[in-house]
This record gives sequence, C-alpha cells and structure tokens, in this order.
Amino acid sequence: MKSNAKNLVERIQARSNKAKIGSPELNEAFTRIALRVMYKAKLNVRRYGMIDTGRLVNSIRYEFYRKGRSYGVRIGSFGVPYASINEYGGAFTESMRKAMFANLKERGRLGKGSPNKAPTIQGNYWRPRPYLRPALESEKDFIVEQLAKALGLK
Repeated sequence: MKSNAKNLVERIQARSNKAKIGSPELNEAFTRIALRVMYKAKLNVRRYGMIDTGRLVNSIRYEFYRKGRSYGVRIGSFGVPYASINEYGGAFTESMRKAMFANLKERGRLGKGSPNKAPTIQGNYWRPRPYLRPALESEKDFIVEQLAKALGLK
C-alpha cells in the first residue's frame, strides 16, 4: 500500500501535465513556495555566520522560468560567484584566500589567529556550508501541499 504522500505526488505529476502553464493558481503557489524557501535559506546563511558584506544573503531570490512545457520557479543565489562554494564546498585557491582575508581585514573583522585557521578552510578545501538545500528539504511537505491545492487535488 502506498503512503499518502507518495500517492499525492503521483497525482500531482499526473495532473501537472494537464495544468495550464502560468495559471494564477500555479503562480500563487510557486510564489508562496519560493518566499518560504528563500526565508529559510536566508536564515541558514545567518545561522552559519556567513554574512560579511551581505552580498550572499541579498542575492537569494527567485525567478519564474518557462522552457517548452516546463514551467516553474527557480530559487537560488544569483550573481554571486562564491555562492556555490559555500553551498557545496570545493577547492580553495591561494588567491581566494588572500582576497577573502584582505576583505575581512579591511572591514575590521579579521580576529586573532592566522587566515589558515579559518573554520571553513581545511587545507586547500572550503568546507561546505549548505544553506539552500536544507531550506528546500525542510519545506518538502509545504511544497507538495501548495502544488496539490493549486492543481485542485486538496
């Protein structure tokens, strides 16, 4: 026997093929979903103490997209090149290290200790500090509920 959530997701997928792209109900559901996920992502950025200049937290937004029969909303960090290294981690170059710590020093935020002891840097690797994926994960039930309402399934 299928769980209610799986059954509802299957019904949403079946109904979404017949849904009118750009309908007011879908637009409203996508907007509610996007605002809620954005709020959680911004909270996560603050929780991790990732605010230096505010560029990352201010870059988190949403936009509608349409590609053929595919229609929806994208939520993410737009226009900030270091957003993905914060989300996923990755190689950290010496030039990135110098730029980051020059920025911190200039702003008077470089505390005691060497730049090599920054808690997010391990050797030449930037430790991931995901902010968007956990926000999306925490809102899965809300997303399914909003889409089900917009498609007339609830």
